[in-house]
Amino acid sequence: MGKRGEVGERGWREKECEEEIVSLRDQLGHLQDECTQAEAECTALRNMVEERNAFITTMKSEIYRKEYLNDTQKAELHTQLMQKDTHIKKLETDLADCHGNLEAKETELEAVRVDLERSQATMEQNRAEVEQLQAELGRVSASEEKLTQRLSAKDKKLLASEERLSEEREKGTRRTQLVSEYLEALAEGLAQLTSDPSQTEQLEGLRKKVADMAGRLDQPLPSSPGRRRRRDRESDDPSRHRRKRRGDRGGQNSDSAATPSSPNTTRVLYYMAGESKTEVPFVAIVPKRAAEVTLRDFKEAFGRHGDYRFFFKTEDPDCGIVKEEILSDEQMLPILKGKVTAWIRERETTAAVGPAPQ
Repeated sequence: MGKRGEVGERGWREKECEEEIVSLRDQLGHLQDECTQAEAECTALRNMVEERNAFITTMKSEIYRKEYLNDTQKAELHTQLMQKDTHIKKLETDLADCHGNLEAKETELEAVRVDLERSQATMEQNRAEVEQLQAELGRVSASEEKLTQRLSAKDKKLLASEERLSEEREKGTRRTQLVSEYLEALAEGLAQLTSDPSQTEQLEGLRKKVADMAGRLDQPLPSSPGRRRRRDRESDDPSRHRRKRRGDRGGQNSDSAATPSSPNTTRVLYYMAGESKTEVPFVAIVPKRAAEVTLRDFKEAFGRHGDYRFFFKTEDPDCGIVKEEILSDEQMLPILKGKVTAWIRERETTAAVGPAPQ
């Protein structure tokens, strides 16, 4: 009984051990599966850690690079900031100068404003004076018109009187001539009829008196007040003077050559194209000294309309005496031996310029 019990107990224990081994095997399998799963998870985690480490390394490199770039940018920004500060200081200095200049300009503007106000006041006063003078001038003009009308009527009367006097003088002259001829014929007849010298002398004296009377009648009448007033008005007429000046300038004849030259005038001798060598040159008087006469001044004194070419006598160091064409109106005219000599021809013609004067 005891041995059977021990055998049964051993069998039961072995059975329990087998069951325990099977359960342990099952647990080992489970553990192996879990270990495999854990190894897979560890591998995954290791990969993740490696990836994270690589990412961290990359991030560190990026951070270092960005820090370097930030430092470089900071240095550049600091440099730019220093430049901006310098520029700002310069602008502040310029602004202070501008403020000073502005104050000076404001002072000048105030002075100009004061002068302008004074000028305006003076202008208003001058305007009032001009209006008064215009009113007086209007009154004077009206009076002058009335006087002119009266003078013109008187001049007409004086002209009629002068014409009548002239006719009477002509009639008296004819009568005196007839009387003189009659006395001469009478004297010749008496001289042939008688030889008495006393009668001949009386007839000669009478003939002389008749001749003296005829001479007095032939003399011009004295200028009347109307003529004098007419001459005075003509001399005071500026348009008459202008017409006279234009006539004198446009003529360009020998009368201008006879005008006496002064230190402030220049006589320019000029020949027109086609003239012979024996032609007398024209003379233009320019109211300037010879060293100041330009082509424009000569054209004004020349006074002829048209398109001309102007050549002037001068001396070339290589060729000697030459004719130089002057084109610019502002160019000074050449002077040779104290004289200015010119040759003028129209641009349309092909005639040669005249020879130089001897």
